[in-house]
Amino acid sequence: MGLKELLRSKTVRNGTAFSIYSFFNKGTSFLLLLILANYIQPKEYGELSIFNTVVMILGYVVSLSVHSYLSVSYFQRSKEDFRKDFSAICIITIIASFILFVVLALDIDWWSGVLKIPEDLVLFPLLLATLNVFVHMNTDLLRVQERIKEYGVFSCCFAISNMLLTLYLVICQEQNWRGFIYAKLLCDCLFGLISLFRFYKFKLFTITKDFNIYKTLLLFGLPVIPHHLANWIRQGCDRYIIDYFYDTTEVGLYSFALNLVSIITMIGTAFNATNSVNIYKTLSADFSSTEKKAKLKRIERYIALLYLCFTILIVVGSVVFVPILLPKYSSCVTYFLILSVSGLMICLYFLKCNYLFYFKRTKTLMYITFGTSIIHLTLSLLLTRYSLFYTCIIYSTMYFIMFLLTSIQANKLLTKEI
Repeated sequence: MGLKELLRSKTVRNGTAFSIYSFFNKGTSFLLLLILANYIQPKEYGELSIFNTVVMILGYVVSLSVHSYLSVSYFQRSKEDFRKDFSAICIITIIASFILFVVLALDIDWWSGVLKIPEDLVLFPLLLATLNVFVHMNTDLLRVQERIKEYGVFSCCFAISNMLLTLYLVICQEQNWRGFIYAKLLCDCLFGLISLFRFYKFKLFTITKDFNIYKTLLLFGLPVIPHHLANWIRQGCDRYIIDYFYDTTEVGLYSFALNLVSIITMIGTAFNATNSVNIYKTLSADFSSTEKKAKLKRIERYIALLYLCFTILIVVGSVVFVPILLPKYSSCVTYFLILSVSGLMICLYFLKCNYLFYFKRTKTLMYITFGTSIIHLTLSLLLTRYSLFYTCIIYSTMYFIMFLLTSIQANKLLTKEI
């Protein structure tokens, strides 16, 4: 298949549609942060960043990461077995959420000091993380089923609702950074309930007492927790380390630079939302091994080229427009120039990690991501005190190593399994 045939294919058309919806969803959130940067000082931006870090880490733990198995189960299991897996994921999430609620509620004052968030907000990250699991399960289900219109309506409505409500609470009600949190909580509650209703409507809930299903889910999901925690170690711990050696203002500037990087990773995430489905369909299709490898490699090359072009455009745009539109954040541009390399590496990493998920090599992925994050943390503890530029260099370098190691393992799997 040549480039013209590839561009005309159903996969690319669907992929483009899904990507546009994903861009809109994630782009709206980023645009919101840019608009409200004029109403929130870097210090408050740092406080919001720390709160979001807590939400991020609880999001990895609250379901024991078993919800990551949804896409794999959909392509590898029968419809009835998929329903059993789906229900087991929901049960595990509810039980884990309840246990975490009890742990946090036992000593809210202590957790407030440890997490560096106000006492009245200590339970909010857990609620947001739990609701996010069900919202993401719904979007993942629509994605693997390739229900483009429903996916677009759901994701765009969520993004627009969150944006309008946040603007109202932050600007009109002068809620400052708390306005972000209240708006997100209200939207997550609404769309979380919509997701649960859809699950019930399509009869995805069933009672299963098969221990092997829970065992399979936990064996798949538990290694994914350290894999996801690696992101928190890189981003979250860096923010706490910067706050220790400098102040919350520097946390805000560094976090804003990472948000600029998130424009690049947003593109990678959007394309990966459809590319992962294409990879799973190709791997499970009745093709010869030669045809499978050729198709996968061809798509990888085209998408990697797109990632590189988008990264260059975003870097140039940020360097030109941030000092003009947001002068109080202009000093973060130099951080972004270094961190932008990590954005490209994350996008390229997405191309390869799908193979490890499909072949259930989450433990291998855990060793790579968690191992590099420990090295990252060690270097950050040693060097951040001297300059934030060292922190940026460490960040980008570790993501390059993570991509390289993941690529090596993915290529080995393709040779062995196909």
